[in-house]
Amino acid sequence: MHDKVGKLIRRRLSGNTRKKDDPTRAGVMVSGWGNYGKTASVCTAGAVFEDQWLNLHSCLTPGLCRALGTSTRRSSMSRPR
Repeated sequence: MHDKVGKLIRRRLSGNTRKKDDPTRAGVMVSGWGNYGKTASVCTAGAVFEDQWLNLHSCLTPGLCRALGTSTRRSSMSRPR
């Protein structure tokens, strides 16, 4: 489930950030009943997308991440399993 949820969320985040005039796609509701890992799966997908976004902008506009005070390096916890 972790991989499927992560892939779907990264696809939605990526698609919605590139839209200019069309409405954004609907959100994702993760339900796993009593199982654990829903929050971790969503947070990991968001962190991976953030890494990709920052890396893209550091290539397009060198120095921007340093000027904003963000780092393109993240801890190992944000990496997918």
